[in-house]
Amino acid sequence: MNRAATPLSRFGRRAAALLLAIPLASACGSGGVGAADASEAREKPHGTEVTVAAVRKDMLDSVAEARLTQMGEPTVEKDCAIAVTSQSPASQDEQGDELIGSLRKRGWTGGGTRSVDGLEQTLLAKRSWELRIRVYENAGDVDGLVALVAVKAGCA
Repeated sequence: MNRAATPLSRFGRRAAALLLAIPLASACGSGGVGAADASEAREKPHGTEVTVAAVRKDMLDSVAEARLTQMGEPTVEKDCAIAVTSQSPASQDEQGDELIGSLRKRGWTGGGTRSVDGLEQTLLAKRSWELRIRVYENAGDVDGLVALVAVKAGCA
């Protein structure tokens, strides 16, 4: 992929990799979404297992619906983790509410928040997937960076 044509060229690949690595690392092996939210999401009969392609579509469609600007292509690790980075051009609270509302329309549940490494993140779940949404203010040359990281339960 030619990064010169993306906002990542200003932001820098190293900084973007670090921002995505932080939520991916904290998503893997942590307590995750509250036990009640996660078990509720897994117990609801929604048919077959949710695929990484379906999670990717939910994330990209919700980013577009919330009028966020997608930065680069989604990063996929095996078939059990996906990260999407976007930028918020308007009020982060308003965009965040629209993003979470859009994800809820697509079957994501939960919505609790918690602080990790001094950053607040919103936690959602859908079947065996956990989605974390973080907003980074003033991340390098990019204001309002929004990282969405989804991890499938049981992935190492």
